[in-house]
Amino acid sequence: MGRKKKKVTESPEDPLNISQSVESVINHLSPSNKETIMVTLHGATNLPACKDGSEPWPYVVVKTTSEEVKNQNSKAVTSVPAEPTKAPTWGDTVEVEIQAEGAGQEDVVLKVVDNKKKEELLSYQIPIKYLRVFHPYHLELVMPNQSEKANEATAKTKLYATVVRKGSFIPCYDGCNYTALEVFLRRVNEPLVNNPSPMVVIARVVPNYKEFKMNQDPVSLGLPITPLSFPIPSMTNFDVPPVSQNGCPQLSKPGGPPELPLWNQSFLFQGRDGATNFSEDTALVLEYYPSSAMKGGESWTLSKPLGISVLPLKSRLYRKMLTGKGLNGLHVERLPITDTKLKTINGEAPMVDLSFQLLSSERPENFLTPNSSKVLPILDPKTLDEKLDSIHESWSKATVSSTMNSSTSTFQEEEEEPHMPQMYREMEMNNYRRAMQTMAEDILLLRKQASVLEAENRMLRSHLTQEEMGEEQDNVDQTQKLVFMKQKLLLSELDMKKLRDKRSRTWPQGCRSKNMAWGTPQMPSSQTCRTPQPTPRTTGDPPSWTP
Repeated sequence: MGRKKKKVTESPEDPLNISQSVESVINHLSPSNKETIMVTLHGATNLPACKDGSEPWPYVVVKTTSEEVKNQNSKAVTSVPAEPTKAPTWGDTVEVEIQAEGAGQEDVVLKVVDNKKKEELLSYQIPIKYLRVFHPYHLELVMPNQSEKANEATAKTKLYATVVRKGSFIPCYDGCNYTALEVFLRRVNEPLVNNPSPMVVIARVVPNYKEFKMNQDPVSLGLPITPLSFPIPSMTNFDVPPVSQNGCPQLSKPGGPPELPLWNQSFLFQGRDGATNFSEDTALVLEYYPSSAMKGGESWTLSKPLGISVLPLKSRLYRKMLTGKGLNGLHVERLPITDTKLKTINGEAPMVDLSFQLLSSERPENFLTPNSSKVLPILDPKTLDEKLDSIHESWSKATVSSTMNSSTSTFQEEEEEPHMPQMYREMEMNNYRRAMQTMAEDILLLRKQASVLEAENRMLRSHLTQEEMGEEQDNVDQTQKLVFMKQKLLLSELDMKKLRDKRSRTWPQGCRSKNMAWGTPQMPSSQTCRTPQPTPRTTGDPPSWTP
């Protein structure tokens, strides 16, 4: 991973083609025996320049490692910005499919490419085995900038994306009658007069709205961004807590036009996360943000929301859903947007149109659409808490006041609910079973992660042992060479000593043999042999030596 100097054959897609391909069929499941990796590319900051130093014109190619190895072209390609930039904003959603049996060996590859030269600027690889099925991961992919001119402020390139691993079925847990809650957000009902840009929506189901509201801080609002440091991301960054007080936030596509936003967006919340647990504290929370807040910059964060909608998912609402025929769902025509400065042409606070249904099948065939949501039973506003805009203050008080507004409606509610204590006991028992099942699933997940870590540790230990053995072998070889050299040096010294001894013994004998050759009488052994000195002689005289 990191920056690579290679050419890319995929070309960017037209934004209209991307939106049509994703929205043509609303399906939260992958085909049978397959898995789908859905990636929404939000934007990036501090992208590196091209090799020639020019400003990049970036788009993103998403593919699997098997496609990468086989040099296969991918159809999961985003659009390009209107002009070259180092801080692009895409907002495109693309998908890649893999075989379910091979998902554990695959990585999803995200390549940032320059449109002018088809030059790969960055590449990220995310192991699919780290992703929990159906959980939305909002990621900040961090890569050190390789540019020599990069300073501390621009030393890291960041790519922002949401990744969802979709399976072919929704798991059902013991003690839970439903697998998921689907929410279909349609539109704002009346035209707005002071909304400058399209809006995005963050939807979540919180187990206790009172605590969520009481402990609300900038971290709990918006998207919980998970930073991943590359080239080697840690598996622990993908851990999902068993119970999240802030829910599992999901992001919609931008809804426009600004004066009358339209989304037609479907959200799927799993029963595992408590989304099907209708109680006095559970609530669906919608946060509205301007899409302009998602533009690239020094940081990619969502500021204070334009407004919030809260739909309490109480047991009364649950019973209302079961009274309908066919789908276990309801249609809310006018859900208020509270804590907002937005106004309609009538000077009132805006309201949104949404529907929701409980799914009991692991492989649902009928997800909500603009047409099917219209045929659901319409929820009577009296069933909701009175003065919903003050729900964050006290739901219980609002519930009491709403039930006292009309004796007739109260009498009807009592007739519809003759077995409330028994239903509450059943719901509590189901909640207990669900909690135990969730705990068991978490234990199994932790064991699986521990086994993966143990396997990786064994592999690392094996490599380390091999390296240590290699180093030890090198050390042994070096030691043997050193011993051999020392032995050789010692032998050489012994040979030198023998030669010196031999020379010392041989030198006196040489002196005696020379004296005998010239007729000189032999000296006593105690007399030192000295070097003979020649004496002057005349021509023809025999040589004469003086001892």
